[in-house]
Amino acid sequence: MDASATRPNGSGERARPAPDPNPPPEGIERLVGPWLDLMPAAVLLVDHSLRCVAANPAAAQWAGATAPGDLVGHALDDLAPDGVMVADQGYLRAALSGAPQQFQRTLLDPDGGVRHAQLSFTPYRSSGEKTAGVVVHMVDITERVNTEAQMRRQSELRAGQRERALLASRMTSEVMHPLFGATLDLSGLMQHADPTVRRQAAKSISGIDAVLTAIRSILRLERAEPDTPAGDGPQNLGASYALTAEIVAANVADLITVQDSDGCYRWVSPSSLSVTGWLPEQLLGQPHPEFIHPDDRRILERGKAANDRQTAVAVEYRYRRPDGTYRWVEDTAQPLAPNSAHHMVIVTTRDITERRHLQAALAEAKDTLEQAFTAAPIGMALVGPDGRWLTVNPAVAAITGRTQDQLLASTFQDITHPDDLNLDLELLAEVVDGHRDRYQMTKRYVHIDGHAVWVQLNVACLRNPDTSVRFFISQIVPIATPPEAAAT
Repeated sequence: MDASATRPNGSGERARPAPDPNPPPEGIERLVGPWLDLMPAAVLLVDHSLRCVAANPAAAQWAGATAPGDLVGHALDDLAPDGVMVADQGYLRAALSGAPQQFQRTLLDPDGGVRHAQLSFTPYRSSGEKTAGVVVHMVDITERVNTEAQMRRQSELRAGQRERALLASRMTSEVMHPLFGATLDLSGLMQHADPTVRRQAAKSISGIDAVLTAIRSILRLERAEPDTPAGDGPQNLGASYALTAEIVAANVADLITVQDSDGCYRWVSPSSLSVTGWLPEQLLGQPHPEFIHPDDRRILERGKAANDRQTAVAVEYRYRRPDGTYRWVEDTAQPLAPNSAHHMVIVTTRDITERRHLQAALAEAKDTLEQAFTAAPIGMALVGPDGRWLTVNPAVAAITGRTQDQLLASTFQDITHPDDLNLDLELLAEVVDGHRDRYQMTKRYVHIDGHAVWVQLNVACLRNPDTSVRFFISQIVPIATPPEAAAT
């Protein structure tokens, strides 16, 4: 570090920098121009000895200086946080040798805060081919980096929630549903005349309670519950239901109900309030059909047929809320215990109102897009990775003189002028390889009557999850005055 140059800090006195043995090339201020002052990113021009020869206000702010002129003449080591230039020596040497560099770095700002930056070192030449210095360009990406980190944390949290919800769902369908049926069957034995049978039924119900307690532990419901002693009274059946309700309430957002062969509610989970607006006690004993929109009650026949076949079925319909409005729900019903004599069904109900609205909006948007695609005054087409026309609008047919069916039976290569085909294919290959996402060029199609048609072609792509190209999106605009073929 040059002892005669101290790091500028915007306050206090600063020693005058030593004379630069390699002064900046003449006219450097004219080269950078006033546009440099308007850039939000920090920009410094440093010479071959890594001394600052020009800077913009953003760079001065980053370095803790009052004005850009305070940085001129200082070595880059003096301006950067301690150790940064040591870490970046490799990038600097590469840039001074003529190879542009780009990388990310975590820095401390003058106030001691952590900032993330995207840096680029770009060589510049004052005359001839010799590198005169490096343009240091730094963009603050702290907000982006922090946002990405937050999104990763949220994604990990959602993944954990999904795993727990999946576990709860499996516990519900694979364990709790069969236990419902077993408990209902055992409840009939609690009235048996033989005390031995009643005691055995009570013992079995107690065992069910133990299983449900284990489920509660797995699902991390830590609230202690008093043990219920085995007996020959019906209170044990109620304990099983209460514990089951606790598990459902804590882990399953959907409404779960048990309905008898007449469609009356026999058991209702606490989530009924959030799904339907009704409290469980308001639904118990009520016939389910009374809450279904009159126009949708025909779906009950589907549910009854599925119950008769002992199979699960899903239906969608409108459910009446206490205020008289209706919400769309989806029911999945299946026999509670296929071999039980009670003919009960367990029904999972989910509010799908927003999904139905979204489906309607998407259908309307799709129809609107299709109309816009068809009526567009410019040519619009979807093209497969192999060049086949997948969809074309009437404007493409008019431009090329072919019918839409003729185009769909061909490729864009078939009707591209031979002199323009290689450039088109080269640009297309760059998109396929991931080097670019779009391109623009002027080119010629061969009209069906043989003459060349000049167009402005704009091509973008839609990629699959594995980044391969799903299809290309092409906009084709006819050009009245024939230009030279060019691409960007």
